[in-house]
Amino acid sequence: MLSPASIAGQPSGNGKPFPTLPPDKTDSPLAHRPYDLRHTCITNWLNAGVPVAEVSRRAGNSPEVVHRRYAGCIDGHEELNNRKIEMSMGWVEEISE
Repeated sequence: MLSPASIAGQPSGNGKPFPTLPPDKTDSPLAHRPYDLRHTCITNWLNAGVPVAEVSRRAGNSPEVVHRRYAGCIDGHEELNNRKIEMSMGWVEEISE
């Protein structure tokens, strides 16, 4: 995963330099904020209903970090989640999306 430091070719926390992007890539808007793409991906996974444990595994974060950082981005799922709970309790027969 690229970090802002890797774009600038600055050393990482362990003193070893990150690889530097080639000049034609550093002019790209994507090179300026590479973690924006990561945040977008994690947000999309959560909004798609991927379980936090799986998002955490794929993103390389603990579930606690995912909850703390992304809990506010999960929106519009309350009704569907209520129906899932009702179905698991046997209060309804099927989930209508």
